[in-house]
Amino acid sequence: MQDDYLPGPEDMPATVIAQPVVYRILAHAETSPDALALVATASAGVEVSRSYGALRADILRFADGLRRRGVAQGDRIGIFADNENACQAIVAILAANLLGAVFVPLNARYTARELLDAARRAACSVILAADRLAPTVNRIRGDLPALREIILMENGNGAADFKSILDLGAPDAQGWPQLAPDDISEIMFTSGTTAAPKAAIVTHGRTAAAAHIYRTMLDLRPDDRLQSFFPIFTTASTKCVILPILSAGGAAIIDAGMSIPDSLARMKTYGSTIYYGVPAFYIFLLEHMRIQPERPSALRLFIYGGAAMPLTPIRQLAEFFPEVGLAQTFGSTETGATGTILYPRYTLSRMGSVGRAGPYTAVKLVADDGTEVADGVQGEFAVRSAAVFAGYLDDPATSRATLKDGWVLMGDIGYRDADGFFYHTDRKKDIIIRGGHNIGSMEVEDVIYKFPDIEEAAAIAVPHPKLGEDVFVFVVMKEGRTLDASALLTYCRDMLADYKVPRHIVAIPSMPRNPMGKILKTELRVTARELLGLE
Repeated sequence: MQDDYLPGPEDMPATVIAQPVVYRILAHAETSPDALALVATASAGVEVSRSYGALRADILRFADGLRRRGVAQGDRIGIFADNENACQAIVAILAANLLGAVFVPLNARYTARELLDAARRAACSVILAADRLAPTVNRIRGDLPALREIILMENGNGAADFKSILDLGAPDAQGWPQLAPDDISEIMFTSGTTAAPKAAIVTHGRTAAAAHIYRTMLDLRPDDRLQSFFPIFTTASTKCVILPILSAGGAAIIDAGMSIPDSLARMKTYGSTIYYGVPAFYIFLLEHMRIQPERPSALRLFIYGGAAMPLTPIRQLAEFFPEVGLAQTFGSTETGATGTILYPRYTLSRMGSVGRAGPYTAVKLVADDGTEVADGVQGEFAVRSAAVFAGYLDDPATSRATLKDGWVLMGDIGYRDADGFFYHTDRKKDIIIRGGHNIGSMEVEDVIYKFPDIEEAAAIAVPHPKLGEDVFVFVVMKEGRTLDASALLTYCRDMLADYKVPRHIVAIPSMPRNPMGKILKTELRVTARELLGLE
C-alpha cells in the first residue's frame, strides 16, 4: 500500500533520471562554492573539510588525471579502502562517475581470496587502494588479467598515488563523455545465500533516482549536515548518505569509524542535523549517555537501518533525545536502498514496524507464486522504484529470479497491517546481519567445509544485544575426529573478512533434517539459543 501523500514510482521526474548525480553536485559548486560539502579523513589520518568549490576542483582534477593515465568510459575502477581514506575515496567515486568509468567498491575487510574473486569478476582495470591494504592487492595482482594499474591513496613510493593523479589534472577540465541513464555507474558486491557474493549492476539513472528518493524521504536541505560511520564501500554509505546529501547541497560528515566520543565531537563541531547508523551505534550511544550525558543541539533526526532495531533502545532514545526524531528505514543493495520508512511521528505508536513505502517507491508482500498476499498474511517483500538494480553481473538466471517485472524480491519475510504498515519478521534467505554487515551463511559454510576433519557445517544467526545478530556455526566431525575450535577459528580468520568469522562453533553428532534431506536451521536456531541461555 502506497501512502496517499507520497508520490509513487511512476511520479519520478524524467529530469532526475537523465542527469548523473555528479552534475548536480558540480552545479552546487557554481552557486555556493564556499558552502561546506564534506568532512572526512584523508591521508595520514588527518580530518579535512572541503567546500563545494574545493570538492569540484578535486573531482575535475582527479577525473582528468585518470583520463591522462588512459582510464576511459566503461573502465572498472576498484576502490579498496575504508573511511580512514574517505575523502580520497569520495573524490574518486565522483571522478569515476564524471569520466563514465564504473565504480567498484571493494570491502576493506576482504582477505586476498575474497578480493581476488571480486576484482576478477568485475574485471577491474584500476584499483585505488589504501596504503595499508596494498600488500593484499600486490599478492593477487598477477592473477588479475584486466588490472593495468594500482594507485595508492597516500604514498606511491615512485608509483602512482592519489596526489600524483590529482596533480596531473586541471581544475577546469572539460570534454567529459555524454552519459545515458542506462550506462553502468557501479558494480556493488552483496552477500547472499550462495558461496560467492553477487555483483549488483547499477546505472547512472538508477543512482540518480536513489539520491532523489533519499533526498525527498529525509527532507534534506542545503543547511543539513548528514553524519554517518557507514563504510565507504557499502550501499548505505553512497546511496543513503553521501550522494543524497551532496545532491541536496548539504554537507556529508563521515566518521572514520564507530567511535561514540569521536562521533559526538563531530556532531557538536560541525552542527550535524542528522545521524544515520545501525542499531549497534545507538546502543553504544545510550551506554555513553548514561555516563556522560551529551546532547548536540543541532540534531533533528536519528535514522537506523541495516538490522532490526530492538524496542528497548527505541524507547530509551526517545527519553534521552526528546527533541530528536527517530526513523527506521528498510531496503537492500538490490533495491537501491529504497524500500520503507517509519517516520518519527509513528515511532512509538507503531513500535516494531519498518513503516510504509517511501517516496517514489512501491512495496508489496508476495507468496511463492508471485501473487500479493492479504493484510496480516506473511509474504516476501517486493520493492519497485526507479532506483532498483539492473541485474547481477554475468548471472542472468539469478537476475530473473530476483527481478520480476521491475519488482525486486528481497528474500525478507513479513506482513502488513490494515493501515499499510509493514513488519519484518524473518529472512527467506539465510543472511546473517551482524552490526549492519550482511553475511551469507553459505559463504561461511563453504570456507568451513574446506577445513580438514569437518564433515558438515551450518551457519546461523543468533541474537546479539549490540550487533543485532552474531554468527553461530554447528559442525559435524568426520568419524573419529574431534573439534579443535581454536585451529578452526584461526583458519576462518585467514579465509574470511573479520566480521564474517563465527564467534561460536559447536560440534554435534548429526544435523537435523527434513524428509528431503535439507538441514533444518530452524531447529539449530532453537538449540543455539538454548546453549547461549537465551529465551
